[in-house]
Parts: sequence; C-alpha cells; structure tokens
Amino acid sequence: MTAFYERQLEELRKNAADKEKSMIAFYEVDIDSLKEVIKAKQAEIDRLVTLNKEIKANEEIRLADIRSNNAELKQKIEEIVKHYEREVELMKIKISQLYEADL
Repeated sequence: MTAFYERQLEELRKNAADKEKSMIAFYEVDIDSLKEVIKAKQAEIDRLVTLNKEIKANEEIRLADIRSNNAELKQKIEEIVKHYEREVELMKIKISQLYEADL
C-alpha cells in the first residue's frame, strides 16, 4: 500500500515539476517580450532626449544670433543718429552764417 501512495506522490511531484517548467517557460517568453519592449522604449527615450538637447542647443544659438544682430542694429542706429545730429549742427551753422551774411 505504501508503494501505491509513493507512486502517486511521485507522479504528483512529477506533474507539479512539469507544470512548473511549463509555467517558467511561458513566463520567460513574456519576460523576454517585455524586455524587448523596455529596450525599444529606452531607445525611444534616448532618441527624444538627444533631440531635445539638439533643439535646446539650436535655440540657444538662435537666441545668441538674435542678441548679436540686435546689438549690431543698435550700434548702426546710434551711428545714423550721430550722423544726422552732425548734419543738423552743420545746417544750423550754415543757417547762422547765411543769417550773418544778410545782416
């Protein structure tokens, strides 16, 4: 009788081991699939981070160019203003000379 129970117990153990192996194989496939998804998502995140850094660098370059252009334009405007201020002063001198000549 104990041999019968021992056989049943051995068969149950074997079935449980087979079931465990089957479940492990099933979950390993899922784990491998999830690892691939994680790997793909990480690659996408890395690509987006790199793209974001490039955009930020380009934006900083663009802003620096704008600041440089603004400074250059400001300087040119100042030069133009000074030129016309001189022209106005010369015109005042010419007008005063004409006025003195009429007297």
